[in-house]
Amino acid sequence: MRSTNIDVRFKKPHSGFSTIELLVALSLFAVVSVAAIQFVSQNKISLLQGRNELTTQQKNEAIAAFIYDDFRRDQLSDTLQSPVYINSTMPQDLQDAPPLVVGTVFGNGSRYNGTVPKCKLSSDAIIRFSTFSIEKNCKDAAGHNIAENINAILSRGGKIAFALEGGGGRCTVSLPIQNASSSNPSLRVFVEDATCLTQAANQSLPVKAGQQIIFPRYVAYSRDNPGSFYTSMIEPIDKSAPGLTIEMPAIFTSISSVLTALKDIGVYALDTAAQLSLEINTSHPTNRLRFSSIPSGMTITGDNSSNVMFQGSPTQVASLLSNLQYQSDNGFFGDDILTLNARAGIISRTASSTIKVTANCGGVANGTATRFDLGRYNASSKTFEVREFVTTVSVWSNLYPQDYYGYCGPLKNQPKQYVRFDRTDGVPSYYQYIKEQGDPFPCTRPHAADANLPGKYINYSPKNRDEVPDSVTVFLHEQHNLNTVDRFSLFFVFDDNDKTGGKAYFNLNNIEPNRDLTSFADKFTFADDPHEYRPSTIHSSGKLRITPGWDKSHDGVVLPLRLPSNGKRNGTYELEFYNQDPDGDGDVNPRLEMLLTDNITKWNIRAVNDSGIGVSYRQFTIRDKPDIQLRISESQRCPTP
Repeated sequence: MRSTNIDVRFKKPHSGFSTIELLVALSLFAVVSVAAIQFVSQNKISLLQGRNELTTQQKNEAIAAFIYDDFRRDQLSDTLQSPVYINSTMPQDLQDAPPLVVGTVFGNGSRYNGTVPKCKLSSDAIIRFSTFSIEKNCKDAAGHNIAENINAILSRGGKIAFALEGGGGRCTVSLPIQNASSSNPSLRVFVEDATCLTQAANQSLPVKAGQQIIFPRYVAYSRDNPGSFYTSMIEPIDKSAPGLTIEMPAIFTSISSVLTALKDIGVYALDTAAQLSLEINTSHPTNRLRFSSIPSGMTITGDNSSNVMFQGSPTQVASLLSNLQYQSDNGFFGDDILTLNARAGIISRTASSTIKVTANCGGVANGTATRFDLGRYNASSKTFEVREFVTTVSVWSNLYPQDYYGYCGPLKNQPKQYVRFDRTDGVPSYYQYIKEQGDPFPCTRPHAADANLPGKYINYSPKNRDEVPDSVTVFLHEQHNLNTVDRFSLFFVFDDNDKTGGKAYFNLNNIEPNRDLTSFADKFTFADDPHEYRPSTIHSSGKLRITPGWDKSHDGVVLPLRLPSNGKRNGTYELEFYNQDPDGDGDVNPRLEMLLTDNITKWNIRAVNDSGIGVSYRQFTIRDKPDIQLRISESQRCPTP
C-alpha cells in the first residue's frame, strides 16, 4: 500500500482542478456512462432482432422443406390465388410461424409437346433491352396462361427465377408482363440482368429462337415479407428419371431419289419400362422418311414425310428404328441434315447426322450433274424462289462450244458468203453461194421437209438436235471428257425451226465478264444474230440483257462457264469450283431471267428421268417459273465406268 504517499500529496500545496472543473468532469463522465449503457442496450436489441430473423429464416426453410416434399409427391395443385401453405403434419411452431404461400408458374404437366418444348423463345433474345419473346399460351395452368400466372405472383411481391436453355445464367423477371390477357399471341418478358440472355458458350451472342424457357413449376415465398424469402421448384431432383442416350453415325450416304436404309441409330434408356417420345426430321422438306415395317401397337405420325413422330417402349423404339429409310426428292443432291429429338420423362436429348446425297446421273458416265432451279428471282430480297428443280447431266462432245452449237448462215453484209461451224478445231468454214452459178446451198432451209431431222445445219440457226416448239432448250456442254480440261459451257436455244417465230427479253447474271459473245475468235461462246446483243460484251458486273427474235428458224446463245485462273484444284477443273461473282453480291449461280416473251411456254431441259433411269429432254411449264438458275457450287462429277 502507498497510503503515505497519498497523504503527502494532499498535504503538499500544488496546482489542481477547480471546483467548477470537477463538476464539469463529473457531468461529462455521467454523459459518457449513459451513452455506454445505451450502446450496450441497443446492441442487445439488435442481437435479439437478428436472432429472431434467423429463427424466422430457419422456420421458412423448414416450411419450404415440407412444401418440397409435397412437390416431389405431386401433391401441389395449380392455382392463380397463391394460397397460404397449410400442413397439419408440421410441428406446431411452424404452423404458428409467419406463413409461406405457394404460387403456380408452369404448374403440373409435361414441358413438351412430343419432343418439342412447349415454352420456348419465339425469337432471338434482345440483350440490349434485357428482354425476350414468349408465346402467351405455351402453357395453361389453373385456367390461366403462363403470363397471367407470372403477373399474379409479381403483384404479391414474389419473385420468379428461371433459366434459358443454353443461356449464361439465372434470369429473374423484372416487370409484370404487359397485355397478358390480350389476343396477342406473343408477349415480351423483361429480366433484371441481361447476362442470362446471352449464350453460355459465347456471351456476345443472344440465346436463339426455339430454345426452351425453363420456368419453375411453383414458387414459395413469405406472405408477410416476400423479398426476404422465396424459393423456386423446377423439377424434383430425386424423382426417378431414366438415363437417355442417342447413338447415330455422323454421316450417311444416299443416291438422289434412291430409297436408302439408315442403319445404326439407337436410343437407349436405363429404365426399360420408360415411355420414349421421338421426333426425326430432315432439313429439306421435300425429302422423306419412312419405315419398312411398324411394330404392333405403335402409331407413326407423318410416315413418308420429312418429319415423323412416335412413342413407345425402348424395345419398340429399337425395333422401329431398325426399319428407318430415307429417300431424297428426285433431282435433289447435296447435304441433308437428319435430326433426332428424344424424350424420356423430364430428360431430352438431341443428335444429328449429315446425309450426303450424291447425284443420280441416270446411268450417264463421265458427265457432270447440276441442279437446275426453276422459279422466280426476287430482286428485292436478292433470293431465288424455287418452285421446281431437276438434275441435269451435261453433254460432252470433244467439240468446241461454237462447233457443237453448229451455226449456219450468211455473213453480215456479205449475202453471198456463208459461214458454217462444222470443224473440230473451232475454226469456221466459209462457203460462197451464188444461186445463178448453181452453188450448193450450205444450210438447210427451215421449211424443208427434212429440216427437223437431227444433225441438220439450219439456215440462221444452230444445228438441229432436240429442240421443241415454243420452248427454251437448256443444257450443259463439256468440251472434253477429261476433268483436267477447263471445258464447260451453258447453252440456251430459243424455240425450234417450226413455222412460227417469236421474240423474248432476257437478263443474264453471274456470267463471265468482259467476254464478247459475238466474236468468232472466241471458240467458247457464240451469239446467234449478233445485232440482238447490244452491247455484245458481257458487262464487268457479269450481267447482260439479250433480245432474241426469230422467224421460222430458231435462235440461241452459248455462255462460257470458264473457271478462273485459280479454279483448278488438285489438277482438275470441276464445275463446283466456278465462282464468278463480279458484282460481289455473294451469289455465284448463273441465272437467266425471262422478262417478256410472246410465245415461249415451256422449258426444255436435259434432265434425269423421274424414274432415275436414263436422261432425256423434259418439258416444264414456264408460266409460274420464268427464271432458271444453276446451283453451280453443288455440281458433282458423275461416276466413271
